[in-house]
Amino acid sequence: MTALSPPRRIRPTDWSALRELRLDALAADPLAFGSTFERESELPETHWRTRAETSASGAGETIVLVEPVDGSFAGMVGAFSAGGAKVLWGMWVRPEHRHRGVGVALLEAVLGWCREAASHEPVRLDVNPSQSSAVRLYERHQFRFTGDERALGHHAPARTLGMEWVPPPRPPQGPG
Repeated sequence: MTALSPPRRIRPTDWSALRELRLDALAADPLAFGSTFERESELPETHWRTRAETSASGAGETIVLVEPVDGSFAGMVGAFSAGGAKVLWGMWVRPEHRHRGVGVALLEAVLGWCREAASHEPVRLDVNPSQSSAVRLYERHQFRFTGDERALGHHAPARTLGMEWVPPPRPPQGPG
């Protein structure tokens, strides 16, 4: 069993590993994502370099990776700001690393980034209900279904359901 490092934020130099991981995810689990292998495999190198660069720092977006001691990255998840919320995207763990806590570690790391970047904003995501392991993971982390439902356009009649995590209210501030 390969040892894994703790989740970490992407570095600009990780762009080719990001591309490989994302394309592997789209090929292996096409119903889990709103994009396709065909679409993203055509994206130029500049796309991947820019995505890694802009996700490596700041509060606008991030990508979190889990890196094995040797070999390909074990998993990833991204988040970005939109409409007064953080939005999670691209959560995926390589099959050989599943059921080892990688998904939990990724989700907790990206939620930590969300809270640090904007502690008052809800965190939203879309999940295909057929991805039962993902649904259970999100529910264990206090995500709740919103009632939003969308067609997964590239694989009709597949659909996604919206989920949201709302931060707990801030405790009242005492006199300072």
